[in-house]
Amino acid sequence: MIKRPGMTLVELLVVMAVIGVLIALLLPAIQSAREAGRQAQCKSNLRQVGLAAHAFHALHNRFPPGYLGNNLLIKSSNDPTTDPSWAGALAFLLPHMEQQAIYDAIQHANPDILNINVVDTRAGWIPWAGYRIRPITDNKIESLICPSSDSHREADLFYTFFNSFQNRLDDASFEAAIDLREFPLGTTDLRTYGRTDYVGCAGRAGRVGLPHVDHYQGVFTNRSKTRIADIVDGTTNTFLFGESVGLETLYRVPGKREMEIVRSVHTWMGSGALWLKDGVLDGRYHPLHWIIPKFNSDHPGLIHFCYADGSVRTISPGIDENTLYALGGIHDGGEMPELP
Repeated sequence: MIKRPGMTLVELLVVMAVIGVLIALLLPAIQSAREAGRQAQCKSNLRQVGLAAHAFHALHNRFPPGYLGNNLLIKSSNDPTTDPSWAGALAFLLPHMEQQAIYDAIQHANPDILNINVVDTRAGWIPWAGYRIRPITDNKIESLICPSSDSHREADLFYTFFNSFQNRLDDASFEAAIDLREFPLGTTDLRTYGRTDYVGCAGRAGRVGLPHVDHYQGVFTNRSKTRIADIVDGTTNTFLFGESVGLETLYRVPGKREMEIVRSVHTWMGSGALWLKDGVLDGRYHPLHWIIPKFNSDHPGLIHFCYADGSVRTISPGIDENTLYALGGIHDGGEMPELP
């Protein structure tokens, strides 16, 4: 009988241990390489949004409005005498993002929705979320989703607009408002809003008619018509769009006594111009009952921003507040340090 050489049990265990160590060493490298690829794709997505904004500017000699809200003279979040469309900046860019069909469908359903000269659409509260427009705005646009984010996952809260305005009781202060569409668990047929991980930058708090606030206004504000010539701080020093992937937070769901972790996300039709007054966030989790959106990302330790010159760069979530405001403003006069 011929004896064939083989491995002893000890040798087999040693080989298995070595393989296990190699896998443990390789996995972080593989994950890091995958995240690097996702970051590159995210930067490409954001750059395409910036290029679309510049294409709009080339056609209209201005950037699109941040959003179509109430008349600026109204010192409240909601003027009951008018029904503005609350459409956001991204909706105006659809033809320049190879989404002409969606844009045409919106125009056919209600041409006032994307008309900057129409303050009263006479179509009810948040007309774009109405039954005629809603099926159109449910469209998923993959280029508006960061690859590191799973923004098509079920969500509980949808941001349908942001608005900042002067306090009607105190002429020296301002307020900011958001509208959330809230869908109780189980109503999955309603969780179909088209989403985005990229939103325009309103600066510190948009434009509210107060000099100390408007000093840091951004490119995108209520019914804004910002031109490149208006960005006196320089296009290389001014945010145009940034990442904002929504939040996960403990929140009291209506009808329930207990707090639950809920997930909020942005709608591409309504999330037009987000402010910087609340800072930025590392990741998406926020402590108890905070549902006000911030610029944030699912990339570890960084957030991508597209600048007004079309370049895409990163900032740290730990960025200084004054530096953040200066980067968000179009004419605050701040000289910016070199950023990575």
